[in-house]
Formats: sequence, structure tokens, C-alpha cells
Amino acid sequence: MIPKLSKILILTVCLASVSLADDFKTVDGKEYKNAKVSRVEPDGIVITFSGGIVKLPFAELSPEVQKRYGFDPIAEEKRRAEQEALEDKQVEEQKAVAREQAEGEKNAEADLTQSREQSQAAEQRAAQIEALQKGLYLVKSSYPREGVRALRRHQDSATKRPAWCCTGQSQASGGE
Repeated sequence: MIPKLSKILILTVCLASVSLADDFKTVDGKEYKNAKVSRVEPDGIVITFSGGIVKLPFAELSPEVQKRYGFDPIAEEKRRAEQEALEDKQVEEQKAVAREQAEGEKNAEADLTQSREQSQAAEQRAAQIEALQKGLYLVKSSYPREGVRALRRHQDSATKRPAWCCTGQSQASGGE
């Protein structure tokens, strides 16, 4: 008796799966024979058929198929609008983050430039202090290639007055 009951049960299950198979035809005329609905999603259905697995958007299905699977065009339009608004918000947030990063990089670059300038100024002050201690005076040239020239103070032997002597590339003219 049990083997007979199990045969009936197996036969019922097999026939039920065949009876669940359906034919789907899209609006553009594409037909899917003996297709089984794997799952229903908010924007369409996923079916398996002899050619594989495919997702059919509700927009491509007839109104009666849409109704059978609970598709509501108004609710779908609302969901799509919310989705687009969320995507727009995410894009704006990403742009804001990018702007903040660019501004941070710009500020970091400005800070780096400022610290370089401060470092150079400190080096120049240290060089001037060292030169003063050695009796040299540093004068920044108006010509960029000459840079800083060292002027040494010495006494003119004829007049016994202080005079200036240039130790840089070019001679300095009187008391600069």
C-alpha cells in the first residue's frame, strides 16, 4: 500500500510542476513557452524556461500578467521616483565629499608652501645671525640668479674708516 501511495504522491508533484508552467508573451512579441516563475520582484518577474533564466520587466508584460503578479503601475512609479531621489542624494553627497577633499588638499598645499617659506626665512635669519657673528653682512640681490651676497666690513687703510667689500659674485656699490 505504501509503494502505491508514494507513486501517487510523486505523480501529483510532477503534474503540479507541469501545471505551474506558463507561457509568457512580451509586448514586443517575444514568447517564452513552459516558463516557471522563479520569483516576483518589484519591477518584474524572473522566469526559468528551456532557454535559461530571464527577468521580464513588468513594462514588457501584458496588463493581465501584471495584475496577476501584483504589479501596480502607480506604486512602481512612486518607487522609481524614490529610487532616483536616493541616487541623486548619493551623487550630491559624493560631490560634497570630493569638494571637501579637494579643499583639504588645497589647504594642505597652502600650508606646505607656507611652512617652506617660513623654513627658508628661518634659514636666512640663521645665516644672517651667523654672518653677523663673523662680521659679514648679507644683502639680498635684486637679481634672482645672484641670490644672497655676503658683504664683509673692513677698514680702509688709507682713511681708517669702515668700508664694504663684496664676497659674492658681483661688487657692491657703496654702503648698501
